[in-house]
Amino acid sequence: MGRRVTLAALWFVILLPDTAAAAGRNRIKQLRPSWKGSTGLFNLATPETLRTGEFSLGLHHARFHRLAGQAPITHFPVSFTLGLRDYLEGFLSWEARKWLGSHPAGVLTEINLPGDSSALPSHSAHPDLSSGASSGDLWAGLKLNLRSPSHGHPFGLALQPKVRVSTSNGFPAAFSEAAPPGPGLGLDILISHQIAALARLTVNGGFLYSGDEPEAIPGYQFDYGLGLDFPLGHEATFVAELAGTRFGGSRFEAPLELHLGMRLLSRRWFQLSAGYSLNLNGTDPGRLGVPDPGRHGWTAQLVIQRKINRPPVIRCHPGRQTVKSGEWTKIQVHAVDPDDDVLSITWIASGGAVSLQGDSARFDSTGLDEGVYTISAELSDSENTSTCTVEIRVERKLSRGN
Repeated sequence: MGRRVTLAALWFVILLPDTAAAAGRNRIKQLRPSWKGSTGLFNLATPETLRTGEFSLGLHHARFHRLAGQAPITHFPVSFTLGLRDYLEGFLSWEARKWLGSHPAGVLTEINLPGDSSALPSHSAHPDLSSGASSGDLWAGLKLNLRSPSHGHPFGLALQPKVRVSTSNGFPAAFSEAAPPGPGLGLDILISHQIAALARLTVNGGFLYSGDEPEAIPGYQFDYGLGLDFPLGHEATFVAELAGTRFGGSRFEAPLELHLGMRLLSRRWFQLSAGYSLNLNGTDPGRLGVPDPGRHGWTAQLVIQRKINRPPVIRCHPGRQTVKSGEWTKIQVHAVDPDDDVLSITWIASGGAVSLQGDSARFDSTGLDEGVYTISAELSDSENTSTCTVEIRVERKLSRGN
């Protein structure tokens, strides 16, 4: 058969030993920054990092409630994340604008006295800042990915050193985002685990040390959080987070918030996210004599990103390079993708029949004339394609008389 005839064009997804690892492959291509800049969920960071040369620019909007009377705060962080190495990224986030809602009776603060469960409400001298107070905190840091499920590890693990600098000139310290004002140094430990093929569990724990602060402001804080995200089809991901902070000395109310949201994954160069938040820990505003503005909030996110998609690599190894007419041989395939994408493969033969056997193929020479036949495998990550080819010689089967 001199002419090339396509007898088999068979598509299938290459299944690795752990289907959970396969489920997480596309997830890595859809990473976005948290509002503090590091790659993650809404508030929490995940161990995975952007690859070398990839970047994301995030525009965020969030409204939440803090401290006594559940004072509403609205802020607009802008973040930038850059992949310095495949296992190392740098990030920067700045609260470009920050508003504090006012109360009719003036801004109230609450100080929890150490060893005393009672609250001491006191009037603050801060003016009404509801029309737009100031800029907020500047965050910068690095994330080092030590272990990744995409490389066969059961858990993801990363370390994240960070620094925070307050850029506010007029925003009341007591109503700032869950951190005391002034410069601070900290370290986060980030852990993740893929739960079967359904969801990814993320755990964060870290501290921030701010040095010598005024007496009413703690010099250090502990941040913690638990997150869960799982795909809803191919174009959306549901995100749930529980994030909290504990302040050194317990002189400030410790925020604990629930976040529920959706992330749309259908665009290559930008992504959209939106979510609802609820402050689970706060003083009853009635105790302080101020109206209750509620504990509900929301967040929205637009991310402009550059993703680098490198082509996959495939190698083919035939079991036998010479067969008798009517015999078959297995063709083993080794396929890898530097970006950990889900891969599909197409088999094409110039003669004979090709059928699938797990992650390999079976070439059947039944009915073929003597000659050399070409079998090719085309590997695709939906954007790039790589090919491997083997040649198998088919010899005439000798009859019993010969």
